[in-house]
Amino acid sequence: MKNIWILSLVSFFTDMGTYMVTPLIPILLASSGPFIIGVIDGLSESLASVLKFFSGRRSDLVKNRKGLAIFGYGLFGLGRVFLIISSSWIGAFIWKLIDRTGKGIRTAPRDALISESGGKKSQGKVFGFHQMMDMLGASIGIGIAYLILQANGNQSFNEVFLYSLIPVIIGWILLWRVKENMNRYQRKFQQTNT
Repeated sequence: MKNIWILSLVSFFTDMGTYMVTPLIPILLASSGPFIIGVIDGLSESLASVLKFFSGRRSDLVKNRKGLAIFGYGLFGLGRVFLIISSSWIGAFIWKLIDRTGKGIRTAPRDALISESGGKKSQGKVFGFHQMMDMLGASIGIGIAYLILQANGNQSFNEVFLYSLIPVIIGWILLWRVKENMNRYQRKFQQTNT
């Protein structure tokens, strides 16, 4: 259950950081018009969907689920920097592409880690717990963004974007503590090399 707790906390903090930002993006892009907003969302979400397939396949082939998840979550955090320094819709577009690329890469390996860690008899329970933590983080993130905006008089989204990096970094650091389950071939390889 330790892996389940860690992975659930990773999602909790990551979604907290995500939902501190997500509701503000349409407001930030409002002057760009609905076409630009549609293009940004459409391309980035399509990219994430396609990458989930390739990332899941890669994770099954190389059995390095943790490494792919760490890389995907790392991209997610890196993309936030572009959002912080952006001054136009182009910066937000770059952020969204990097952000969704990270999501596309990390989702399938993370879910496989959850599945392997939960065992065959507890799949519903562990995925339910993970989703609960995910949604709890999202709710708290929206609340934190609201409080930050109220505290500074709704003047600057950049402060919210900057603070949103904190939970994202916490989640990424926690991910390093996940122990990947070894399959029998990996165990055999490790035994022959010791």
